Order: sequence, then structure tokens, then C-alpha cells
Amino acid sequence: MLRERFDALLIGPGMTHSTALSAFVRRALAEDVGSGDMTTLGTVDPGARGHGVFIVKADCVLAGLDVAREVFRHVDPSVAMVDTRTGGDRCRAG
Repeated sequence: MLRERFDALLIGPGMTHSTALSAFVRRALAEDVGSGDMTTLGTVDPGARGHGVFIVKADCVLAGLDVAREVFRHVDPSVAMVDTRTGGDRCRAG
């Protein structure tokens, strides 16, 4: 349902879900990040690497992995995202 709502709002003539999502993420990052976060730029070594885990705060139905993957792709194409769940899975808090 979320994907259908997204598609209805953002897909223009000749666009696919993938191209619309990419354009949406690009615009959002340009607005929110711009040329970079000054605190991060001043305090984190550009060569630093890390890892993260998504943890849900409340029981939920998982959605938005395609959006997260697209954001990571735009920010750093070398990021590897390993899914242990899929969209639509019911998840318990924690």
C-alpha cells in the first residue's frame, strides 16, 4: 500500500517506481544534507567505516527497505545492506 501511495504521488509521465524513488531521495538529500553536515565533516575521518542495525521500537509491519537502500546508494554506493527481513514482515520490538 505504501508503494502504491508513493507511486500515485510522485511518478510522472515516463517514470518508473525506481526512477521516481531515486529522484525523490536525491531531492530530499539535497535539501537535508546539502554540502554536508558541518559537525560530521569536522569530527569524523573521511575514511572511517562503521556498521549499523535497524531496531524497531514497537511491534510493527516492516516497510521502507527500498527507500533505505536507495538513500544508502546515493550517500555511499559502497554501502552493503544485508536484509534479514523483508517488507511486510511482522517485527517485534527490540
